[in-house]
Amino acid sequence: MANADGSIVIAVDADDKQAQKELSKLVNKIDSLNDKIYKKQQERMPLLEQSKQLGAELDSAKAKLDQMQRGDSFYTSGAVKEQSQYVNGLQKEWNSVNAKIEKADSYINANNASLDRAKEKAGELSAQISAAGTNTNAMSVATK
Repeated sequence: MANADGSIVIAVDADDKQAQKELSKLVNKIDSLNDKIYKKQQERMPLLEQSKQLGAELDSAKAKLDQMQRGDSFYTSGAVKEQSQYVNGLQKEWNSVNAKIEKADSYINANNASLDRAKEKAGELSAQISAAGTNTNAMSVATK
């Protein structure tokens, strides 16, 4: 009977060690994901500021173009064309910056989802390890 109890304890210890290894890997993965998310958020902040500034400049340029095209004042066709090209250039730049922001947001969201899954699995493993320790202690007391 003692051999059977011993083999159960050994099996629990082996399961506990495997769970500890998995938990350690998950903790490293969680740290890595947190770092990646933080870095991407830091890259995103100046893009947001740039987008805000470009948006304000674009709005102003569009308003000027609209005024030029309405004919309230006299502007040469060359000046109107130049302003139109300026607006188009600003629009392309603003679109490009916003595409980068959207790409960063996608990256952050995907990594946040992975982070949530890793944290959930780590919680499950912690509970499993805790339960294994409790079961091992109970079994060792019962065999005495």
